[in-house]
Amino acid sequence: MNTMYRVKLCGLRSQFNDFYRDTFILLVLILLGYGLFLPEVTLIKHLCFAAGIGGIPSLLLGVPCKMQIRGEDDRRFIEKYLANHSHVKSDIGWIPKLPKYLYFKSQAVRIVDGVVFGPRMTISRLQKDLSANWIASQSM
Repeated sequence: MNTMYRVKLCGLRSQFNDFYRDTFILLVLILLGYGLFLPEVTLIKHLCFAAGIGGIPSLLLGVPCKMQIRGEDDRRFIEKYLANHSHVKSDIGWIPKLPKYLYFKSQAVRIVDGVVFGPRMTISRLQKDLSANWIASQSM
């Protein structure tokens, strides 16, 4: 496996700077707690537990990550990739092509000093495509 592009988790300080994502984390924890510790078995308990479990993948795939890139070619490739995959350039970086109330601020992808910052799912896809692009360019 090519380890040229490594995805690393950002520090806790950068993970808890988005109010709406933090509220979502708190809501998932409340739903899970209510679903687990409600004394009687009711439909509400099952719905709370199911909603809490359903929110976990969004929390895990939305964790802020970073990845070191190799140069301007990688930067152009990333910008082209994001433009082709439903992202638009804004003042905070590349954001999903959605109404403002449907995405978290932490879902923005930013390139700063040769490091790409963004949610885990997007950075993982970029890692896979950058690695494939690098391997293809080496075989030519």
